Amino acid sequence: MLKTFSEIEQFGFAFNKNECLKLMDKIGSQLLVQKARIFSEAKEQFDLDSDDELAEILFTKLQLTSRKGSAGVGATVLTEMKHPICAAIVRWRKLCSASQALQILSNSCDKCVDGRIRARFEAPSASNGTLLWSAPEMTALSQLDQHLRRCDPRSVLVAPKGFVLVLSQFCMLELRTLCQLSSDRKLEKILDSSDGLDPLQKMAEQLSTKSMPVSRKMAAQLCSGITQAMGAERLAVEVNCSVSNAHLLINRFFRLFPKSKRWMLSKIRESQETLCAKSILGRCKDLAAFLQNDDPKEFGRQAINHIIQSSVADVFIGGSFMLQKGFKTLEFERVGSSERVVIEEIRVSARIVAVFDGKIFVTVPQESVQQTAQIMRKSLEKAFDLTLKYGEEARLRFPIKIWQGRAGKVFQSSTSMTSSFRLEIPSHLLGCGQGLEQDSQQYFLLFKGQKLDAELSLGYYEIGQTVYWLGQTDSEQTVSVTCHHSTHYLRGL
Repeated sequence: MLKTFSEIEQFGFAFNKNECLKLMDKIGSQLLVQKARIFSEAKEQFDLDSDDELAEILFTKLQLTSRKGSAGVGATVLTEMKHPICAAIVRWRKLCSASQALQILSNSCDKCVDGRIRARFEAPSASNGTLLWSAPEMTALSQLDQHLRRCDPRSVLVAPKGFVLVLSQFCMLELRTLCQLSSDRKLEKILDSSDGLDPLQKMAEQLSTKSMPVSRKMAAQLCSGITQAMGAERLAVEVNCSVSNAHLLINRFFRLFPKSKRWMLSKIRESQETLCAKSILGRCKDLAAFLQNDDPKEFGRQAINHIIQSSVADVFIGGSFMLQKGFKTLEFERVGSSERVVIEEIRVSARIVAVFDGKIFVTVPQESVQQTAQIMRKSLEKAFDLTLKYGEEARLRFPIKIWQGRAGKVFQSSTSMTSSFRLEIPSHLLGCGQGLEQDSQQYFLLFKGQKLDAELSLGYYEIGQTVYWLGQTDSEQTVSVTCHHSTHYLRGL
């Protein structure tokens, strides 16, 4: 496994310096816009890098208050205070982080004679067991999508001539890991997509009440909070609701899935006895320091967070290893009682070039894309098997999303589903569209065969011999339709 990641470090990935400079210019323009908004709301200029000056503006001049009465100016406090200046500050900080990350990438590229970026992996940390990609830091790139519309910051990662970039990602890996560890049959039933329904939509419907409806987005945020062992106060910030409603959401989840709750309680008791928490592969975290915490529940949160998140990391790291191995594998068939002969050589010139933000980036020869996608799906879907004891079987599938480039070809799964969605019909566009309604005011659409103008187009998909152009609109003109679509249709962004 160490060889796999050392090869990724040594090979590196191709870097588009010109695209990086363009992105930095766009971010620079956005930074000026955000700074102007902040100063307009504050009605004066001040040092945005000074926490003291910022606190003076927020809590003294504007008389804002946080739920806990904290005078801090961290992201959590700013997010919970519903004021335009706070949203602008959070956005300004994210843009600054991304700009700095791009500058570091650009500097790293200048140091390499072949124009490739060679990052370094850190060993799995004791806190959460994840494999960290550092020097240069890449995580900030993934935070830009919502701030630079129609512009993917990962476009600075490119494939050499004759190759394409293919990305893969596990679907709801954290929640599926919780289901496997807890043997929760009710959660397993929700995650089973053989009925053709979206698991998160099913969960949202079961969590909803007349007094408090739950959207698909809120269900996804709740599941993420549960698997990270968030308390109600932190979850309230993530879901954008009151602490009391966050408590209700957590309680509803565990009423739906009581076995998951019992499993968590048993693991907390076990961790209290041993003063450590173990991942599925036995990676330990010392929890003795949390026994004396002011919050008595913090010990349990740390234990559950480590068990689930480190187990997820075990699967992800194992998946990367299985994938690299799959690119070099020969398939055999047994002949007679002992003889074995090669029936198919499936070696391809694909390489893992980057692993970050929960995604695996692979460069693939253009003529081997479909073959490589099959190897990726086969290798990654079996990654969880590496964590199982002898004779043990996975309770559910661990499906993979695979897509090409920024928003190019989507590789459909062998199963599809039919659901009821809303069809957007902007008056200034022609063609037959299939739209998926989002939780926000923006809607994503698929237009068959028709290229959209630059303002609306987010990219395109090739499915079979048909091209589907993906667009975005805030049109309120909708009609109900039932559309047949792949579970991976909109995963290319």
